[in-house]
Amino acid sequence: MWGSLSNLMNYEIGQVLAIKNAKVSDYGGKSLNCGDDTSAIYLNPSHPRTNQLLNWHSHGGVTQNL
Repeated sequence: MWGSLSNLMNYEIGQVLAIKNAKVSDYGGKSLNCGDDTSAIYLNPSHPRTNQLLNWHSHGGVTQNL
């Protein structure tokens, strides 16, 4: 996230960021674009997967299989 979008939300490392209706492209690898009116960004959404991801991160993250 960069530009004005990066200042819209108060997020920190270890939080879950969910993006709805993002466009996936190949820009220097994989890229998600959510800059149009149909996209939505959620911080720590109310979803069963959110707690699983938060728990995974607090117990080692990438060093642990999900």
